[in-house]
Amino acid sequence: MTNTSNERPSPQGSLFRAAPLPEAPGAPTSSADRVTLLRAQADALNALVREDLSRGRSAVFLLCAVVLTAVCALVPVVMIDVATSKDGNDATDVAVAGVLACLLLALLALPALLVLRRLRVRGVQRRRLMEQWAAVDRGYDSEFPSVYGSQGYPHARFFNACLVLTLVLILVIAVLADTSDPSVLAMLPGLAAAGFLAWAPIKKYADRFSWSSREQVIRGRERRRQKHREQVNATPTAQVFLAFGLPRFLLRRRRDRATLAEAALPLAAAFGSGTSVYPIRYGLNEVTDQVSVAGPAAWDRGPVRMGALVQEGDTLRLRGTDGTALDLPLAQLLGAAFIANTVAWLDPTVDLLLHSGEAIEVRTSDARVLADALSSAGVRTVSA
Repeated sequence: MTNTSNERPSPQGSLFRAAPLPEAPGAPTSSADRVTLLRAQADALNALVREDLSRGRSAVFLLCAVVLTAVCALVPVVMIDVATSKDGNDATDVAVAGVLACLLLALLALPALLVLRRLRVRGVQRRRLMEQWAAVDRGYDSEFPSVYGSQGYPHARFFNACLVLTLVLILVIAVLADTSDPSVLAMLPGLAAAGFLAWAPIKKYADRFSWSSREQVIRGRERRRQKHREQVNATPTAQVFLAFGLPRFLLRRRRDRATLAEAALPLAAAFGSGTSVYPIRYGLNEVTDQVSVAGPAAWDRGPVRMGALVQEGDTLRLRGTDGTALDLPLAQLLGAAFIANTVAWLDPTVDLLLHSGEAIEVRTSDARVLADALSSAGVRTVSA
């Protein structure tokens, strides 16, 4: 694992020579010091995010965007003005206008395009490294930057770019409303360039906000599970709360349950008579690169699938409609957590916490009954 704690780029980097990016993380080993690992991850992410949000880089992008837009708007105007001029319109004027247009393209537009391309290439590299470093450890105690958005809204630059794009679209509509003047139509290339350059940061910061929110959700789930583990270790039993749903979502919940029950019906026939079969949805959580998706872990990783669960003696038997099967001895369970879903039309879930550190979260309308059954079988159960 690469340690970047001594390789932080300076916040005041040169606009003409960017500091080297952190190296890609290596494969973590079981003997690695987790404290050092988390520190290296935090340092790398902070360095990458700091460069990603650098005001200097934003100023360079804005300058290149203004130059490129101006050239795209000016060159057609000059050429059309010369071509439609009634005063001395000859070959010399056209040649001079052509040379001027070529100079503007060569001396201003081309360098601006090259700089923008370099910014984009480095941005792609930076985004890939951010994804790799974020996946190094997604535990409950791993630090993760939250500067791409606050209170559910993306970064302010997203809205600034949206405002620019809106103004560009308004101008395009105004230009297209008067197609009789060639000089006005000559503004379209410049407006097209401005619109494209305004869309780039919108796409970037929407992507960053989506990624950041997803990572925060993953870490939030791990913090929740850690809390449940502490509760299981602290108290032998716990009462289970009922989940409340809003009346207007009862129909949607009924349809969801009916679909699930129909899908689980063929699986129920494979179990012995007299057993309680729980139709379940599983694969409720996101795939993480640092955890193998074999065995029990695969049942917790998306996409969401349907199946059935029964408790036969001291074993939980899980079966999926896609043919997957898992027999889980109760001795492998550290505990279980009943979780009332915050989405009104979704059923509550039961989080099966394994001694290995993994977990399997299943959603079922009989979550409370399942949690009570596990508690009666000696599995420590908590509620959240």
